[in-house]
Amino acid sequence: MTAAVIGFIAGTLGCLGWLRRLPTAVLARVVIGVAAGVVSAPQHGLRIRQRQWFGGASALITTFQAYGNSMLKAASLQRRVADPLGKALTIVLALTVPAGFSPGRLHRFPFV
Repeated sequence: MTAAVIGFIAGTLGCLGWLRRLPTAVLARVVIGVAAGVVSAPQHGLRIRQRQWFGGASALITTFQAYGNSMLKAASLQRRVADPLGKALTIVLALTVPAGFSPGRLHRFPFV
């Protein structure tokens, strides 16, 4: 579900030309990160509560819970911290990898 939302928003923003320049690409990262956090936090909190998933994220959620936050709020806060970093790296790669393509190959990517 989260990947579908990210793909839809990234594709839409790419069609609108937001990924062509660095300032709008950074803003696109923020939009994508917030949407991913909103969609994935309830699912993530449910997995942690049912003990179906462990990892570094669960340590961060446990830390947020230790400060008095509920499970859902702690999962939301964890997503707000961890997701934007991953989205930023993805957008940086999307901007830098096509720059190394030859002009003949670059025309195959209409949004670059």
